[in-house]
Amino acid sequence: MTDAQFIACILVLIALLSLRLAKALGLFPRPHTGRPPVQGRRTGLSEHASPFGQTERRAKRTLDRPPP
Repeated sequence: MTDAQFIACILVLIALLSLRLAKALGLFPRPHTGRPPVQGRRTGLSEHASPFGQTERRAKRTLDRPPP
């Protein structure tokens, strides 16, 4: 590999990494698809999760019922 090829490879690598960094930082605008964004779960739901015993009792009740 000649010096010119090595420098060209390094420049291509730097360009690719720069584009990835710019994309990660949100410098490229996202295209608008016309659809509304997907609604996510509300934050803080895990703080109000039911205790393990209650979940276990609910599973037992579900298993105790005969199938339809």
